[in-house]
Amino acid sequence: MVNKANLGLTEYQKNIKRELEAIKAANKEELLYKVNQYLPLNSKFRGGLDKRSRSWLKKTLIKVLRGTLKSISKQRKKSSLVDYRDYLDICEAYSRDDFPEDHYLRREYVDLPLTKANRWIDPRFRLNDETGKLEKLSFKEIRNLNQAYNRIKELVRVLFQLYTKVLVIRLDLYNDERDLDVVNNRLRKWDKWIRRDKGDSYLASYCSREYSDGTGLHIHCFLFFNGQVLSKDQCLARYFGEKWVKMGGSRFHSRNMNKNKLPDGGECLGNVDYWDVYSIEKLIILGKYLIKNLNEREWLEKTGNSKEARLFSCTPIVDYEAKVNDYNERMVLNVEHNRKNIVDYSWIDRLGLKNEPSVFSRLRDEDRVDYRSVVRKNPKYIRANRANPVTITKQKRIRESEINKVLTALFNYEINSSGYDGYYTEKELKRMYKIKHDYLYKKDYRHRQYFNKDGTPKCF
Repeated sequence: MVNKANLGLTEYQKNIKRELEAIKAANKEELLYKVNQYLPLNSKFRGGLDKRSRSWLKKTLIKVLRGTLKSISKQRKKSSLVDYRDYLDICEAYSRDDFPEDHYLRREYVDLPLTKANRWIDPRFRLNDETGKLEKLSFKEIRNLNQAYNRIKELVRVLFQLYTKVLVIRLDLYNDERDLDVVNNRLRKWDKWIRRDKGDSYLASYCSREYSDGTGLHIHCFLFFNGQVLSKDQCLARYFGEKWVKMGGSRFHSRNMNKNKLPDGGECLGNVDYWDVYSIEKLIILGKYLIKNLNEREWLEKTGNSKEARLFSCTPIVDYEAKVNDYNERMVLNVEHNRKNIVDYSWIDRLGLKNEPSVFSRLRDEDRVDYRSVVRKNPKYIRANRANPVTITKQKRIRESEINKVLTALFNYEINSSGYDGYYTEKELKRMYKIKHDYLYKKDYRHRQYFNKDGTPKCF
């Protein structure tokens, strides 16, 4: 534990100590002025202070100043304790069978404590290998962590403001090389390949580089995709990982592939909806794992790399404040028609490096955020008409091989509506036209297999 009492007194505490030393030589007028200054405003002793004796004023002032010092010391000591309790359910919960038969936690009426999480849950402290005690990082080191953590918060916030569903993939990429420039170049090519392969459905990513004697130089990544277009996160994780190995990496590991074995079921991996604020909060907090070792740079010099090399990278957000303000204005004016719920993401700003209960948890007292004030129904919601070529043809009992006939009829209808033979109803053709329109102008690629790049059906 870190004892803040050893870090010295604050200026306010020093001033109070000086006031205590000066009480002996103070006259009644000075004591009266000091009592008025330090006595709480709601104190019952405020009435008739000018009629009190000097000894009473002296005794009261000493009591108030000592109480203030004690309260500050107690608060500083309380805030200095490192809380490693698992508020996210990311660790296996305790069971009563884990304790001896005569242990008091075996009793059914006793609540089981929260399990202890790993130290990365509060990266403000590091373990000193020589003394075996926790030490708080320097101001500069904590500032570096805060900068990286803020970039993660900004990225996640903007993604869920723009997209109703985001597919999250967690990957660990391993290498045999120790040259960071070679690994970064491979990572850059791998990222470009994903962007070419998945197009606009690949939204963003953030990565951190780490080194250990056992695993060597490796990369932790979070990848984000449009969940309306892609959904099979486990297949995609394997697909991306195998490509990394083909490009020269040694191996890969993805939490998406075994997320069902996690205590929480990997609820913040895979598809996450824009209204699922609990999963969004956990996703942001898990970003601490990626930045936990950003200040550990000794291995760079040990492996022959530049000590000033960048260890964290994140997709930049252009005009972040403008995007947030625009979303907030649309939310306040209630002009969103395509979302069933209106979500306020301002609570993300309250997340910090310190390990605390969820902002929605009942473990918080005064500063708890009410879920109903963050997620509320949208009275102007209009359900989108999602037409699918396969669905339309199934209604007519047309086989998959005859889809081109539908698109041919659509093309003829557009060119010469008077020459249309009437095989399909006008309503069906308009729905098909909407699909083509969304493909061309809204970049909706769900049905791209039926169209050429210029928008014409593939049957031509």
